[in-house]
Amino acid sequence: MVTLSLADTSTFGILRIIVPDWEKAKSVLEQAGMTVNVTEVVAIEVPNVAGGLADLLSVIGKKNINVEYMYAFTESRNEKAVLIFRFEDPDAAVAALSTTSAGMLGTVDLFDR
Repeated sequence: MVTLSLADTSTFGILRIIVPDWEKAKSVLEQAGMTVNVTEVVAIEVPNVAGGLADLLSVIGKKNINVEYMYAFTESRNEKAVLIFRFEDPDAAVAALSTTSAGMLGTVDLFDR
């Protein structure tokens, strides 16, 4: 599974990708002359039901942790949604979310689906 998000303006674009081998992707993009920035994101699996995102954001909001951006995808085979977050403070977010029923996903979990 590879995930991407693209945003652009009249002068530049931002491509956000999540791939199994980020070091290889970084190298290939840099060799092609692209500017590359690697950031830490947190992948969280939640039930794909109404209110699933709201419950997580409530926990994050109570701890005053900012979400810089997020995107999501669903899996029909197990009725789960995977939310990918870029938090201002990833460690604080992981600590806060570890008290919930949300499942944190590691790299192997995310790509071995």
